[in-house]
Amino acid sequence: DPVEFIPKDSYLTGWFEANNKYFPKEGERVVVNIADINYNVELDKLEGLVEKLMNETEIVTAVDSWFVEFRAYITKNDLVNNSTWLTDLGQDQIKFYELLTQFLFSQSGAKYRTSFDFVTDLMCGQAAPRVQLSSIQLTHKLFHSPKEWIPAMNRIKELVKEANFSSRAFPTGTEYASWETDEVIGRELYQNVGLSLVCVFLTTLVLLASFQGCGLVLLSVLITLVDVGGFMHFWGLTIDVISCTNLVIAIGLVVDY
Repeated sequence: DPVEFIPKDSYLTGWFEANNKYFPKEGERVVVNIADINYNVELDKLEGLVEKLMNETEIVTAVDSWFVEFRAYITKNDLVNNSTWLTDLGQDQIKFYELLTQFLFSQSGAKYRTSFDFVTDLMCGQAAPRVQLSSIQLTHKLFHSPKEWIPAMNRIKELVKEANFSSRAFPTGTEYASWETDEVIGRELYQNVGLSLVCVFLTTLVLLASFQGCGLVLLSVLITLVDVGGFMHFWGLTIDVISCTNLVIAIGLVVDY
């Protein structure tokens, strides 16, 4: 948490504490973007994705999808046959876009206009233009560590990929960039430490010309890494860019001193 680097007695720290107390943060909000697909043919895929997202109650608290409201609107108002509406709309492309316009200009669907990007402007009373992009909003639970948010992010990506849309579909979120960084750092930490140990071994071997001396240096490095890693664990620190950099710097300091 970057706030931990701010002095505890500063005004800014007090502001963050008050903000967290009186305006607690919700979980990360994510938008699933779906590019230009054939909605007549792939409405069943969209329905399956929405249902799977809503079933992920362990990592998702809410799903706000235009599709759910659209389905409720056209069935409630008897605009389609409740049992065969997916098939009917799949066979009649014009009808789907006419119903979409009617829905987006209705009381329940007006808020979802921002979830679409059309080729041309949407006009009331006319069939909707071809959809270039549509989106589904969801809210994650409030996570506290990379052990929670990395699997949650990967699960959402997996569900979107399993939908197998004919065009590109991907989830985006404000925190997803930092979550992806945490995932990469966790994997590359071992690679960086391993490369550092190899460099230490080769350097000390050339300078000391003694395998015994190299062994002592490597032993000192390993003991230091265990010591630093242990303190990180008991202090409640996680593997991130800063802690990874500190571990690599610790190796260099051990070799120097």
